[in-house]
Amino acid sequence: MLGLSSTYFALRNSGIYESVRKIAELGFECAELGAAHAYEKNAFETIKKIKKDFPDLQFTVHGLFPPMKERLWFNIAEGLTPKNRKIIDGLLEAGRIVEARAVAVHPGYLGKASYGKTLKSGFNETGAMEEWPKEKCLDNASGILDYALKKSDALGLDFAMENTVWESKLRPLFYSLEDFEMLFARYPDLGMLFDLGHSLFESQLDILLPEFHKKIIEMHIHFSNAKGATYKTDQHAPLPEDFDLRRLLKIKQIKKIPLVLEHGLDVSEAQIPEEKEMLEKFLRGA
Repeated sequence: MLGLSSTYFALRNSGIYESVRKIAELGFECAELGAAHAYEKNAFETIKKIKKDFPDLQFTVHGLFPPMKERLWFNIAEGLTPKNRKIIDGLLEAGRIVEARAVAVHPGYLGKASYGKTLKSGFNETGAMEEWPKEKCLDNASGILDYALKKSDALGLDFAMENTVWESKLRPLFYSLEDFEMLFARYPDLGMLFDLGHSLFESQLDILLPEFHKKIIEMHIHFSNAKGATYKTDQHAPLPEDFDLRRLLKIKQIKKIPLVLEHGLDVSEAQIPEEKEMLEKFLRGA
């Protein structure tokens, strides 16, 4: 099931409804309600209208969504603060309305994060304000995950954690193979949002995929060269024509889960259908 993140159009100043309409017009089966939107006063009414007006679309929800008045970096390592509880409640309420196939969050950071510089893609680097001990961050994150999983289970929603990149002073809270082994051992009902581009940037595709392919309930699709002297940030580029998609066949459920293209301002609207067609061809032969 191919989808596109509404973040693509949010970065082009489209609202939530307009972004989903454009995704539907491009022929995608799924729309991810993404994390780059500006605040909208009546977001939940808009989400209800989206569900009504686009009955054939499937949905996923990716936090932070819906957007809040205050621009902030959602970090599960801060724990179940009143603000983070509101964010989780909003995520799951949006998921309930659209009957989301997956609701997913980022893995947090070992400290207080902020918005770093804006890249040409429109995405922001992670800035570091303060570092915290890992045990403190793990305890804080447990409060959020316990709350989110209990509530998502009651709503019949699948909740997932994304693999991310380490491109600033702050290390992601869940980053390595061992981190995710510990996470899934403690939370066996937690799924994985596997970000292909993040795994390529961190040279982790052949590390994480063999271990966690059964946990994957959603994928983010984009390309990045590996981190190094030339590439210091994840690129969110389209997949090259010669990219070996057969590497993803380890995911036996790949035809059943949302595969969501996630791109920014440096990917043209003409490139989106080209990548979509490439993936459709791959899935037909898988």
